[in-house]
Amino acid sequence: MAVITQNGITKKQSALLQGVAILLMIYHHFFNDPSLYGDALVFRNEYWVRSFAWFGKICVGLFAFVSGYGMCKILDKWRDTSPVQKGFLREIGEVYLLCLKQIAGLWIRYWSILVPGLAILVTLGKRSFTIGEFVGNFFCYRPTYNGAFWYVEQYTKMLLILPIADGLLHKNKTSEKSRTFFYGVLLALGGMALIGILALPAFRTIAVQIIKAFRPAFLAAFLVGYLSAGFGVFEWLFQLFSELKGSFRWLLGVLLICLAGGLRIYLADSAAYARFDFLIVPLFSLGLLLAVSERGMLGKGLQWLGKRSVYLWLTHILVFELSKDLLLKLTQSHILFYLMELLLCILIGEICFWIEGIVTGKRMRQKK
Repeated sequence: MAVITQNGITKKQSALLQGVAILLMIYHHFFNDPSLYGDALVFRNEYWVRSFAWFGKICVGLFAFVSGYGMCKILDKWRDTSPVQKGFLREIGEVYLLCLKQIAGLWIRYWSILVPGLAILVTLGKRSFTIGEFVGNFFCYRPTYNGAFWYVEQYTKMLLILPIADGLLHKNKTSEKSRTFFYGVLLALGGMALIGILALPAFRTIAVQIIKAFRPAFLAAFLVGYLSAGFGVFEWLFQLFSELKGSFRWLLGVLLICLAGGLRIYLADSAAYARFDFLIVPLFSLGLLLAVSERGMLGKGLQWLGKRSVYLWLTHILVFELSKDLLLKLTQSHILFYLMELLLCILIGEICFWIEGIVTGKRMRQKK
């Protein structure tokens, strides 16, 4: 049975959710259009394979939600351990530094996969190399090498917005003048933007493009995660459900998973659908955490995957490109094909995770 805590979503539970998300991501990318395989794979029911693959797009919202939740907890812990109260504007500046540290960590991982991965593909003759395309991928403003790399840019944008949202919501009474000034500037900018949108068609077009660039569906899921942590939503829900017997909590969790999954499958009109994921993801997450115990074998397995999910995300398309032709010769079952690709992705992800541990010294500290 799921373990109910009074502390909201724990690190282990976050890893569990990320483990589910990476399994869904890999299925989504491999099977969102089964017709591309032609006769190479046999699908017993192509409609449901496609529908589940489209449902798998929820992985992005799930990752964004967990990131927002985790960042709120990181900021809370930072404030709790801070020796002195800081001025409002100074605190926002330090929050930016914390966010930049998180961003830098992802970009380093990204580059550590991008460069050797491209070298392998170029060496094998599977991709050509041009400086312009490489620069576009290196800075992720035109990620043509790998369809999954776009989220590096999205994660960066979300964390750059976070200090502003945090400044609006977090109470800091040490500098009311700075806080009032901050609100005034945001209000003035918002008013000017609104006037421009209403009065100038060209400005309206630019504003729409900027909004689209931030991908509001995923930004909303990130902010919902942040707000859920900030307002203790899951603490309250876990306390509410702690009175239920284990079997009833498990049943409620399964029902919530089915409700969230069924609703999203019904709403999805394309593989890229994500419009209401900011509402569906918290429901789906709650169902998973009620139904799957982090102490059971399934929960521990998902946590293990979740801790390696960044590398599985960054490498699974590369693994697919290199292994697809061989694995299609070994099986026509799409389930077996998925499992074999998944095992290869896990192997590569574990190697990358192991190398990171050696480079950063984490493994040496663990041995001590």
